[in-house]
Amino acid sequence: MKVIRKTFSQNIPMDMLPFPLDKSIFFDIETTGFTARTSFLYMIGLVRFLQENQFETIQFLAEDKSEEPVILYSFLQEIKGKNYLVSFNGNGFDLPFLRSKCQTYQLIFPADALESIDLYKEACRFQPLFQTENMKQKTLEMFFGIHRDDTYSGGELISIYEEYVRQKKEYLEEILFLHNYDDICGMISLLQIYSYSSLFKGNFSSGKYSIQEYRGFDGLPKKELLCTLHPDYAIPQNISIPKNSIYLSLHEDTGTLRIPVYQGELKFYYPDYKNYYYLPKEDCAIHKSVAFYVDKEFRTQAKASTCYIKKSGCFLPEFDHVITPCYKKDYHEKTSYFKADETFFDDKEKLKLYISHILSTFIK
Repeated sequence: MKVIRKTFSQNIPMDMLPFPLDKSIFFDIETTGFTARTSFLYMIGLVRFLQENQFETIQFLAEDKSEEPVILYSFLQEIKGKNYLVSFNGNGFDLPFLRSKCQTYQLIFPADALESIDLYKEACRFQPLFQTENMKQKTLEMFFGIHRDDTYSGGELISIYEEYVRQKKEYLEEILFLHNYDDICGMISLLQIYSYSSLFKGNFSSGKYSIQEYRGFDGLPKKELLCTLHPDYAIPQNISIPKNSIYLSLHEDTGTLRIPVYQGELKFYYPDYKNYYYLPKEDCAIHKSVAFYVDKEFRTQAKASTCYIKKSGCFLPEFDHVITPCYKKDYHEKTSYFKADETFFDDKEKLKLYISHILSTFIK
């Protein structure tokens, strides 16, 4: 077995992460296939936190197939005393593969008692935001501008490893170690994903807001709410994306939301429609206690779709009942609205709640 240890520096805001670095091990495995029963585990690389901004990598390489249990045992020794295993797609591949190999060699697999943190799963939450072609590690590294020297894929390394077993050439060994090294170091760099996680959990302060007037493509005057926000942690990669006619821009320590304001008449639907009558002439519903004074020929039993009153003004859209009361254009309309008045804007908690709600729609 060959073992390589290295140290490197990486500035990570530790309080941004949902797990403590000093209790975590980052790891990645290299195999000759996808199925543990018929494939061989030839390398395990891991990263552990040393002290502020300092990390150590340890890589175990099996020089032939007889050393598979040796590198496996060495890895198991390294994760003792840790509480978290951090990987990229480890829940889908690495951990099941290791678990199967432990069963083969009758080794206890302590990872089952640890909490698994899968960076791939966390990254996938933001694919609508990143708009990358796929969510592979190398693709995400390119998105974040992370440099890697390795140019091979895991599949391409299978034949290189088999040739290494036969020839033991140093240049082949370097290729194998480099690929795994870039994978495990890349995971540390990809922790910047959690700056987005933090933002979308509501870790930001609300900045200025204003209602602005502009002319739409149809030439008619329109209004929009312009909101600024300041994430607790700087955004590593700028984002500019539309959804539901709302525009989100994220740039370093500032975010901007442009939200269309609906001007006109909307309907408020009473939930207990059985207690209301609908007045066709007035096009509204009134409670039965009041409808007693209305002639029967001018009223009908209200339905869910006719049990409403109308309100005019300026409204903001929402896609769940976050701010109440809610108004709609029609009963079956999915988007609802609330009145954009001073009562709302004076309530900073409601404003932040609304901004958080709008942000959440960009990753759904």
